[in-house]
Amino acid sequence: IMNVGLLKRWQRLVLILGLGLLAVCAICWATLPMLLQWQIEKQGTLALGRAVSVDQVIFKPWSMRLIVRGMRVAQAGGDALVQPAQLTVDEVEFNASIQSLFAWAPVADAVRVRNPQLKLRHLGQGRYDIDDVLARLTSSGSQSAGVPRLSLFNIQLSGGGVEFRDEPHAVTHTLSDLQLDIPF
Repeated sequence: IMNVGLLKRWQRLVLILGLGLLAVCAICWATLPMLLQWQIEKQGTLALGRAVSVDQVIFKPWSMRLIVRGMRVAQAGGDALVQPAQLTVDEVEFNASIQSLFAWAPVADAVRVRNPQLKLRHLGQGRYDIDDVLARLTSSGSQSAGVPRLSLFNIQLSGGGVEFRDEPHAVTHTLSDLQLDIPF
């Protein structure tokens, strides 16, 4: 026969651990979206040299899903909220795997990007309106020391498009209704 005091101690431990896990999930659900939205806008603006804005970030800790809605990257010298954005994405959904906790690196079971719209312009003489972004991303100061550690599976890109304006030739090339699925 089992000791009644030991059983009660075991039940209390399970209850405390369960309540602790519930509290961590509630804190993550309440605070992580605001923190992530702030950091996406701040770090994106610093990395690209363009205003980056996000309408909403949703985090669901019970399913380990992160959803970013209404992301915009402004044109050169512009504000993402005032003038038409160079890049807009309606929604990015990142379904994290439990392996992320064990690998200490992001592991995504699925990444869905809905309705990305990109507007590019060729200005002539080999210049494009994104040359400043490319220069920032390839500069020696922004390169990391190694290969980033992450795994992305089941990537879906749907409903997007690219508008490429060749100004010297006054021609616009359009790619629309984009559907790209890269399975596991």
